[in-house]
Amino acid sequence: MRCCCIASSILSRGASSRGTVISTSHPRSSIVARILIIEDNPANIELMSFLLSAYGHTPSSAHDGPRGIAAARSERPDLIACDVNLPGMDGFAVLAALKADAGMVGVPILAVTALAMAG
Repeated sequence: MRCCCIASSILSRGASSRGTVISTSHPRSSIVARILIIEDNPANIELMSFLLSAYGHTPSSAHDGPRGIAAARSERPDLIACDVNLPGMDGFAVLAALKADAGMVGVPILAVTALAMAG
């Protein structure tokens, strides 16, 4: 899945989170990122969690926008991967809410969608 490759690429470039440099130069790096997955499709959550865990990261998940916002505020992850097409509160609304929250400044948010996939 392309989103995991992008997330790994972002983290391997040395993205800084609250003064801690995160590096995944080796797939089994001892430094892990806490990555929140906001996604309503259980199969996508399972796949992203599996891949992120395989690279040594610590994934957590929320199944909709409001739960994702609450989890982001309570966990303050190093990266958020958010589905664009969530039911009810879509990914754009989640992004707007998180950007408006002063406590979430500096947390990168990665938009995830399957709409660009052929077939």
